[in-house]
Order: sequence, then C-alpha cells, then structure tokens
Amino acid sequence: MVSNYLNAGVVPRPIGNDNFTAAPSGTFRTGSGLLNIAANEDRQFEALCRIVGAPDLASDSRFAEREARKRHRTELTACLEPLLASRSAAEWEAVLEAEGVPAGRVLGLPEILAHPHVAAVDLIDTFRGVPGAPRTCT
Repeated sequence: MVSNYLNAGVVPRPIGNDNFTAAPSGTFRTGSGLLNIAANEDRQFEALCRIVGAPDLASDSRFAEREARKRHRTELTACLEPLLASRSAAEWEAVLEAEGVPAGRVLGLPEILAHPHVAAVDLIDTFRGVPGAPRTCT
C-alpha cells in the first residue's frame, strides 16, 4: 500500500480483513469460527472451488481471472460463505492446506496461548518472567 501511494499516488481505502491485491484473500465465516483464506493464484482458487463443491465458480466470468475476482470480491464472498458453513474453520484449514490452498483459523486468545508454537518457545514463561527463562524485555 505504501509503495502504491508513493509511486502511483493511489490512496488506500479501508477494506477490512481483505487483501487488496487478490481475492478471495481475507477472513470468511465458516460453520464454526473464522477462517483466513489466501487463494491468490488461479490454481489455488480453482482448488478452493473444487474443494468447497463449486468448481463452476472458477469459470464464472466474474471470478475466472484474478482482476475480475478483486472487482467482484463481495459477490465471491457471498458465494463462498454458505459453502464454508458446512464445516468448522479447523476442518477447512486442514482440508485446504492439504490441497495447497493457504488457510488458517482465526484464533482467540485462549487458543493462541494454548498453541504448541507458544509452548515451544516458552513465550508464557518468558512473558511472566519465570526465573531462568530468557528475558526479552528489560
């Protein structure tokens, strides 16, 4: 966004959780929880459409090309969210990632603090200042 502004004078506008460079790329409602999807490439979008059971979306003229998907992102979200409602964010995350479509659940604070990566780096102990834990702040 900064580069677009400095080089081309394009003033960014708020677009919420969407990525302005691609669609579908943002946060979507599922049957349980929010899911961030970044199907930025055509092959990822085609896989997403197949996986959610709507392969015809990939050939719909509103969505067949990257720029068209960006122009019609609201309509695309309206097509995808009812399909995503059939499973939880956790289920979609696993299925989409296995097929090469970048996706990740939006986690709340309790889930984040319980995440294995947080434990692996002793973040909580470091944050609490447990004796013997490396200090990251002074």
